[in-house]
Amino acid sequence: ETECVLAIPSSTDPESIIDLENTFNSIMDGSYGKPRPKLDEFIDNPTSVNATMAERMREMLADRKRLCIYDKELQTSKLIHIKSGIWEGEFRLLTHFYAFVFFADWKQDLWSKRFVRDHLRLRDEIMCAA
Repeated sequence: ETECVLAIPSSTDPESIIDLENTFNSIMDGSYGKPRPKLDEFIDNPTSVNATMAERMREMLADRKRLCIYDKELQTSKLIHIKSGIWEGEFRLLTHFYAFVFFADWKQDLWSKRFVRDHLRLRDEIMCAA
């Protein structure tokens, strides 16, 4: 299980980052008006892809504790390493990227998922070795 959700702001405007932080805080402290999200709440009850950012974020945060925002520092980095795994020292990414990446803008979310689906492929040699 990944504790942190990587959140992509809707723009490079610093206000977009503040909006993500405020939404996260209101969901986690209960001031959003709904209890802290649990995974069971969304089984057979998915959130609409074009729901508000807060509603989509609630679903993404189910049973998670942190939001890691793709901020100015990460945006200017040459390389970003996403550590994934349950055990100490485990670095294999054996899950779909959309399991831990949240886009503030639902249209960017759909575009990114469709781009990966339609254009990225692993070579057969890699798949066979796995």
